[in-house]
Amino acid sequence: MLLDRCSCTDMYEALLLSIVKGHQEISEAILRHATYNSIRGKLNKLLDSEVFPNIGSEDSQFSSDINPLILAAQYNRFEIVQLLLMRGERIQKPHNYYCVCNSCRSKLALDQLRFRRFRLDTYKGLASEAYLSLSSRDPILTAFQLAKELRLVANMEKHFKNEYNELANKLSNYVVQLLDRVRGNNELELVLNKTGKKSYVEEYELLARLKLGIDYSEKKFVAHPFCQQKLVDIWYSDLREQAETGWLMFLVFITLLLFIYPILALIFIILPDSKVGQFLRKPCIKLFGSVYSYFVFLGLVVLLSLTERPSDEDTMSTEGIVYKWYQMYRENVTIQRTFTGSTTSLYPLPEDFHIRPHTPTGIAIVALVWVVGYLWQECKQMFERGFRCYFCDIYNILDTAMVLAYITAFALKFLCMAK
Repeated sequence: MLLDRCSCTDMYEALLLSIVKGHQEISEAILRHATYNSIRGKLNKLLDSEVFPNIGSEDSQFSSDINPLILAAQYNRFEIVQLLLMRGERIQKPHNYYCVCNSCRSKLALDQLRFRRFRLDTYKGLASEAYLSLSSRDPILTAFQLAKELRLVANMEKHFKNEYNELANKLSNYVVQLLDRVRGNNELELVLNKTGKKSYVEEYELLARLKLGIDYSEKKFVAHPFCQQKLVDIWYSDLREQAETGWLMFLVFITLLLFIYPILALIFIILPDSKVGQFLRKPCIKLFGSVYSYFVFLGLVVLLSLTERPSDEDTMSTEGIVYKWYQMYRENVTIQRTFTGSTTSLYPLPEDFHIRPHTPTGIAIVALVWVVGYLWQECKQMFERGFRCYFCDIYNILDTAMVLAYITAFALKFLCMAK
């Protein structure tokens, strides 16, 4: 009866006040009243218009730009947010900061401060725990994306930079709180293995969500004890007991592996699906193999530089027809040294001298195979992660530059030998 006698303005004020006070029954009664439907229709029309919405009274304690869903989300009124969502209401994400549509340009010209405040209030509603939990099918992914967007907006909205950064940090804490509610290993695997940047795609890949957290720079999520525990389990796999047996037994294990690793690698190439192949696929063994391979490559480079020095057996006289041409040139040409414009003496060319080998040695060929292997490894990573994501990591850029430098050095070396 009282609602029937209220005006639209008074009913709107009462709804906002009931949301702030947390009176769910009063809010539900107002939302179901016929008068509110007209208020809702008026709000929807004003959202995309070129003027600010102005439904409340002038002496209202609430901003005229705020709507019930944004207010309920800011106060984390889960029941009221759920009720509004069931009625089809949504918080529309603000346009891009550099948007030049008629609505943004008009509102910015009317009142710049009010426009900035409206964008901030909207982001506060979007970043609330209640709205994320009830409106998103994948709250963790939505929180990652929204936090990244808020940090970008903070760099542009200089006057509200602290507020936007606080919202981004709030989202990071919200994701950590969700992870705290994991009750077992099966749930943890479902959370960390969820793949894809689309929330409706139900696909799973090993640590896909953790990799996504690294890409979005969510340090709190990555450093969470549950994530670190899962990483340690995957890292050691079945070798956890060997790692915890003490430093002496672990040193014996590493020494034994150091000597038999070439044999294991050969078996892996021939039988990749054997037990030896499964053993070499363990992450800690893969790291050991990578370090082992790199030190072997450095040894090959050192040997290559030492063996390329001219030896006593490699002389010009052993070159046959080339040596005859050199003798003809030596008989007809002399070197004249000049000091202060006067000729002092003439020095003939040497009869014979040592030369560098002009054919690739076995060590050079083996080192080239290593370089080709490193190139294939980087190409494989680029294909798996994508061209753009691959070069977003500075370490991948350094690895690519190093491999290209090695390839250039070997190409020039073989080119000089060919000529």
